[in-house]
Amino acid sequence: MIDRSYDQSTDFHQGGDHDVRGQRVRHSQFGTGVVLDVAGNGPNAKLTVRFDAGVKVVIARFLTPL
Repeated sequence: MIDRSYDQSTDFHQGGDHDVRGQRVRHSQFGTGVVLDVAGNGPNAKLTVRFDAGVKVVIARFLTPL
C-alpha cells in the first residue's frame, strides 16, 4: 500500500517566464537551500538544490518556496 497522506501539491509552477533557479526553498529534513537546476515541471519536477548538507536532487512537492 502506498502512503499518499502527505500533501502532493506544490507551489512551484514551471513554464512561461518564471524560473525557480536561484530561489530559496525549505525541505523538512535538509533545511533551507537554493535551487540550482530544474528537470521537468509540476509537483513531480526534480530540483537540484544546494543545502548546507550538500547538493541534493529533490522532487518539487517536498519543497516549500521561501
